[in-house]
Amino acid sequence: MNKKIVLISCVSKKLAHRAKAKELYISTLFKLNLKYATQLGGVLN
Repeated sequence: MNKKIVLISCVSKKLAHRAKAKELYISTLFKLNLKYATQLGGVLN
């Protein structure tokens, strides 16, 4: 089984506490990129 790897750059807007990257970054740009990555079939860890 082949997995797709999609890289998303981090952004400056983030939470003040520790969290997984998909929850840590809170900017609109990051959220849209994350949504697009999952639509492409990227796997979130």
